[in-house]
Amino acid sequence: MPVFLGSLLLLICITIIYFKIPYSPIKQSFKNKVAIAKGQQSNLSGGYFKKEDFAHMPLAIQKYMDTCGYIGKAKMAWMKITFFGVDFILGSDDKKLAIDYC
Repeated sequence: MPVFLGSLLLLICITIIYFKIPYSPIKQSFKNKVAIAKGQQSNLSGGYFKKEDFAHMPLAIQKYMDTCGYIGKAKMAWMKITFFGVDFILGSDDKKLAIDYC
């Protein structure tokens, strides 16, 4: 009986630890794609942001860049945009990635 209770307790502890680990394969895939994109964007042409630079992007990005004052500012290699409560799809075959973190 003590062996059974010990095994059950161990199984419960392992299960709790497993579900407390903050790992998401989708989030890790996103981070890997971001790291690759950052590495590929080392060449900047310089200049300043214009509305035309974002015309091909989704409306949410266009509005963000405009309302946050990036239009007319110097171009940078990369930036971080924070969205809360938004479902992103990384590709046509990928699962939705619920963004609620930075």
